[in-house]
Amino acid sequence: MKQNLKKFSTYLSIKTQELPNKQPKFVVTLNGVEQEPYGKENDCVMFNMLSIFGNNQLTIDFLNKKADDTKIDDNGNIINDLNLELYKFSVEDYNLTDKIKQQVKYFTCDNQFEETFGFMHKNGQLIVEFQCPIFYFLRDHIQR
Repeated sequence: MKQNLKKFSTYLSIKTQELPNKQPKFVVTLNGVEQEPYGKENDCVMFNMLSIFGNNQLTIDFLNKKADDTKIDDNGNIINDLNLELYKFSVEDYNLTDKIKQQVKYFTCDNQFEETFGFMHKNGQLIVEFQCPIFYFLRDHIQR
C-alpha cells in the first residue's frame, strides 16, 4: 500500500457547556473536510475520523457565542456559560490530549491568539496540527 493512501484512526471528543435554552454550535473539519459526530455521551460530542499519512490539520469553529451567554452572579462568579473544550484527542489509540492541548492555536473572533489549552470561550477557531504515523509527531514534540 502506498504510504500516502494509508489512513489512521483518529478520535476527538469535545466537551460542551450549554445554557438552558441554547446549545453551542460548532463545526469540526479534518484536512478541510467537515466531520459528522457519531454520538454524544454526557456533555461530550464524539468524532471518529481518518487522518492521512503526513501532515494533518483539525479545526474546530465555534459559531454562536454571544456576550450575554455568560451569566455572572452578584459576586462576579460565572454561574452559567456557553463554551467548548477539546476533551480528548487520540490517533491509533494513542492518547495525545495533553500534548495537543499544549500546542493548539486558538484564534478568537476578534483575531486574538489566546493560549487556553483547548478551551473555547468565544467564537473563533481552534487549530490542531499533527502528523501521522504518530511517532513523527511525538519525535518532533517531545520535550528534551
